[in-house]
Amino acid sequence: MNRAKLVLTCVLVLVVGILPRTAFAAKELYGTINTNTTLTTFGGRIYEVTGNVTVSSGAVLTINPGVVLKFHSGRYLAISDGTLTAIGKNDPDSLIWFTSIKDDNVPPPGDDTNGDGAATVPDNNDWNSIVFNDNASDLSKLQYCSVKYGGSSYSGAVVCNDASPTIEDCDLFAAYYGVLCRGESEPVLRNTSINAMEDVPVAIEISANPVFDNLAFESVSDNGFDALGIIGGTLSGSNRLSIRGATLGAVPIDNLVYILLQDVTISGGGSLTIQPGVVVKPKSGTDLFVNGTLTMDGTSDPDSQIVFTSFKDDNYGNPNDTNNDGSITSPAVGDWGQIEFGDGSIGSVTWSVCRFGGTAYEGMIRCYNSSPVIMNNEISDANFGVEQGGLSGSLILNNSFSNCIYTPILMSVSADPMFASNTFTNNGVTALGIIGETVGVNSLLKIRSVAGYDNIT
Repeated sequence: MNRAKLVLTCVLVLVVGILPRTAFAAKELYGTINTNTTLTTFGGRIYEVTGNVTVSSGAVLTINPGVVLKFHSGRYLAISDGTLTAIGKNDPDSLIWFTSIKDDNVPPPGDDTNGDGAATVPDNNDWNSIVFNDNASDLSKLQYCSVKYGGSSYSGAVVCNDASPTIEDCDLFAAYYGVLCRGESEPVLRNTSINAMEDVPVAIEISANPVFDNLAFESVSDNGFDALGIIGGTLSGSNRLSIRGATLGAVPIDNLVYILLQDVTISGGGSLTIQPGVVVKPKSGTDLFVNGTLTMDGTSDPDSQIVFTSFKDDNYGNPNDTNNDGSITSPAVGDWGQIEFGDGSIGSVTWSVCRFGGTAYEGMIRCYNSSPVIMNNEISDANFGVEQGGLSGSLILNNSFSNCIYTPILMSVSADPMFASNTFTNNGVTALGIIGETVGVNSLLKIRSVAGYDNIT
């Protein structure tokens, strides 16, 4: 039998050899684990993960205290149908380490496992992830583990795909994301620190509901964004975006900013309710598309208004300087996309602040053949504030429109919104903008009184 066949069998087989380049024995690990297996320190504590490892068939993979797994580029450990039990102890010699093959500092006092001296050094995204898939047992647990230098392919050091493991007393360091939660994942993140991420410490789909119990983003300005990330996708059923908190440095924060990482679409029949007080800072060009129902209702209390603004806007959110660059960048019109209500969608945007979004030719809050209530909002710093396209007929009441490059309102001739008690301040053109389009229905261009202007232009 050749060496590869000894490793990939129905029972995990470890190739053990003393490699002259290291101070410790190194054991090679890859393949499928489908019977209960324990990784021990007997014969050497380092496991060199040269290929992907998958736990399946209901097997339990137990990793003993002191074991070190060093992953080659792009490799992962996936719990597809089984259980991972990795419970170390609270001392350096008894931690469990998941790290890069380039990490010469682990295990203490150090080991040059790949035998190249100082030619390579570890970095974010060196290997992929610890992945818990849908059929992974919710009894899976990481405790007293250090997970370093993972997250390749824009992934998390730990990934939960409709899975709910417990991550307790762990340190996640230098990946793309710290924890990535997809689907209806509900992992418990307890007494755990997440540091030096390239992007956000925790990224979630809105349908996920991770439990934060003394979660710390240990160092201020250490992560790309000191915020929670929202992964894009399509929402069906009933969904809620809630306030979540964590500790930043030594400061507890009850209401962390969200970064909208990719487009989110609410499907027809789906709904999203945003809790009063939530602050969302979308990345460049990122949109919220509504084909179902959006309930985006804050309150008159400034701390309970809902905010959508640029991630460069240091005037809103906690922490204010979400992208950790001090005053190097400033927000600008068009920093993010829009909130777009599609044909037949419903909802409301009230007691909210919307700033620095929109495209060159469309409104920051865009409605097409839809009539959400738009009331008591601060709408500013866009090319156009609100757009009413097609047969839209929103109630637009008691909003302040300011600093729009062009007109505060952009509308089709066929649209028939209702205006009352709005104010226009410092906009490029004090008028109602008309969309250039072919009019396909009988329409009337009405005299309108808006923002104190009778028969506005």
